[in-house]
Amino acid sequence: MTARERKEYMDYCILADSLKEQGIAIGEKRGRSEAKLEAARNMIIKNKLSLEDISDYIDMPLESVQKLAEELKVSVEQ
Repeated sequence: MTARERKEYMDYCILADSLKEQGIAIGEKRGRSEAKLEAARNMIIKNKLSLEDISDYIDMPLESVQKLAEELKVSVEQ
């Protein structure tokens, strides 16, 4: 293996590691978002808190919580 081939291989390995780390970070972020949605969904269904309180507790925009509540209302009515 020449020096150039070793360098190309090392560059490839560094890129592969970087892409793997990016993929993990994206997956973790997506998982947190899904967990927030699930928590909000459960709180809305139990109807114990106002949408504003749910938004505060879950750290989710009020508009997103309101949209989710509307979607749940429509799915329950059907």
